Formats: sequence, C-alpha cells, structure tokens
Amino acid sequence: MNTKKAALAHIIAGKLRSLRENKRWTQQQVAQLLRIDRSAYAYYETAKTFPSLVLLVDIADLYGVSTDYLLGREKKQA
Repeated sequence: MNTKKAALAHIIAGKLRSLRENKRWTQQQVAQLLRIDRSAYAYYETAKTFPSLVLLVDIADLYGVSTDYLLGREKKQA
C-alpha cells in the first residue's frame, strides 16, 4: 500500500473505531447492521483494507456522519 493510501486507511480506521465505540457497539453488531462479515469490518478498523464506496456511504448513514468526515476531509461530525 503506498503512503497516501496507507494514511487514508488509518484515518478511516480511526474514525470507524471511534464512532463504533461511542455508540458502545461491537464489531459484530455493526457488521450485522451493514450485512457484512465481522472480519471484513475488523479489517476496515485495522486499516488492512478499505470499504467500497457504496459501503462507505452505508457506514456514514449508519453513524449519521458525512463520507467527508470518514475520509478525514471534514473535522466535525455532520
């Protein structure tokens, strides 16, 4: 993974973990709500891979934030 991709993966990972923990949800609960495997969601939270664009929108909707927030382009939660 190149440097820019790695940095973005870590930004997304941190946002996902923080949002999930603020809701007091488990990775399993989030994965079920998104209809994905828990291991896939765990990979997003550990910056091993990225969610697809469609899934990124679904995640933003689930947490009530913008995709720009998840991507680190917006500082505050919408």
